[in-house]
Order: sequence, then structure tokens, then C-alpha cells
Amino acid sequence: MGPRIAYGDESMRQSHDPKLYLLGACTVDNPREVSSRLIGSLPKGAQKLHWHDMPLADQQRSLQAIAECKGVWAYIAALPYEGRQERARRKRLEILLPFLESRGVEELVLESREERDNKRDVALLLAARSKHLVGRIDLHHEPGPQNPLLWLPDQLIGAYGDSICNIEKTLSWNLAWRKVKGCIQLVT
Repeated sequence: MGPRIAYGDESMRQSHDPKLYLLGACTVDNPREVSSRLIGSLPKGAQKLHWHDMPLADQQRSLQAIAECKGVWAYIAALPYEGRQERARRKRLEILLPFLESRGVEELVLESREERDNKRDVALLLAARSKHLVGRIDLHHEPGPQNPLLWLPDQLIGAYGDSICNIEKTLSWNLAWRKVKGCIQLVT
């Protein structure tokens, strides 16, 4: 088995009181199987799975595909936030990176954003290393459409965010959600 890799993404709930910023990462025991199932649940014409762009039927199909996978784990730092989104992201990364490293993760792959934003993530990692909060874990960014494993945290964090905000649509994907939510661990 090669290095342990986690795939991460973010989600915000700005209409929730208080506002929530969720940053999470997933590890998978069988990346090939998970990628294949996620690609199989991709809506026609879509370049990637993106929870908030998907109608309920597609969300249900995606969660069912994930529920059929073995060895999927999600770790989510979901905390209220005020102020700037980037500050909220940094605070969640400061929680998530040491946690992932303590679980044997050697690399965190995040979906690419603007170049300056990606550089902020890397700068945070370097600062965490200099403070001895993390040791060997590395971080890099990839375009979302190119790596189906980046769709996994998008789906799980999106579903988790909807479920804690009591959004009524969760009833439509409740059966698959019950199967999937057992793989999620909150990190505080």
C-alpha cells in the first residue's frame, strides 16, 4: 500500500444561524472502486459531482453509490464562523491537518482554487510545520473535474451540512444517508 492520501473540500452554510464553515477530508481503502462508482453517478453532461448544483435525484444516486463502497471515511471540521471565509478555512485547516496526520495520512489533496488561495493553504501548512503542529503531511491542489476522489468530500460534506441545517430535502435521500453517515467523524 502506498502513502495514505486524503481528499478534501469545503462547504458553507451562510443562511444557517450561526453561519457554518465545513472543511473535511476523506480517505478511501479502494480508490479505484470509489472513483468508478462516483463516475457512474455523474449526471449526464456534468464535469464533476457538485452537491449544491445537483437535483435531489442526483444527490440520492450519489449517496447510494457512496453507501455501496467499503472503506470510506470522512473527517469534518464544522464550526460556526464570523468574518472572512479565508480565516474560517485557515482555522479548519489548522484543526484538520494534525488530525489527519495522527491518522497516518501523508498527503492532503484539495480542489484547486485561485492560485493565490492555493498558496495561502501551502503557507498555512508550512507555518504549522514550523510550529511543530504537523510533521510530514503534505498538501497540494488538483482541479476537481480531473480527480473523482475530490468529489467524495464534496458529496459527504454537502450532505452533512444539509442534514445539520435541517433542510427538508434530506428526507428524499434519507435511506442512503443513514448508510453513509456512519463513516463521518467530526473533528473539533
